[in-house]
Amino acid sequence: MAEIRRLLMTSLRADPAYPPLAFATDWVEAIAARVDHLTLITNWLGDWTPPANVTVHSLGGEREAPRPLRLLRLWAWTWQAFARDRCQLHFGHMTPEFATYVAPICRLLGRPNIFWYAHGKVSPAIRRALASADLAVTSSTRSEEHTSELQSH
Repeated sequence: MAEIRRLLMTSLRADPAYPPLAFATDWVEAIAARVDHLTLITNWLGDWTPPANVTVHSLGGEREAPRPLRLLRLWAWTWQAFARDRCQLHFGHMTPEFATYVAPICRLLGRPNIFWYAHGKVSPAIRRALASADLAVTSSTRSEEHTSELQSH
């Protein structure tokens, strides 16, 4: 695969004021420093100014948008990220549902679907994401054990 210069990333929340996920904006900024363009689709957008090479789309969690509308937005913006923004892959940060929902678009367009998670328990949502992802990455030994176990079956 060619060097990744344009990336689609999904994340639950882009909000430096929300302590459990405040680091996610740091991740976006660090990744954006290494690519030409990053498109971020997030469920919830807080008060944050992204780098100039980052396009942010909020699914509307902060405005209590209905789930069906969020799903339609996810599909539309994923398609746009690949077709218009020429993103080369999807990197889903702790978003098993998003990794599962964008998988058909990734497959249709030949774009890798990478799912990052760190969780000791493998829920049904994580099982579906692992099954639909081209690659699962983690920082957790327990998650790695589950990933290896699931991929061997």
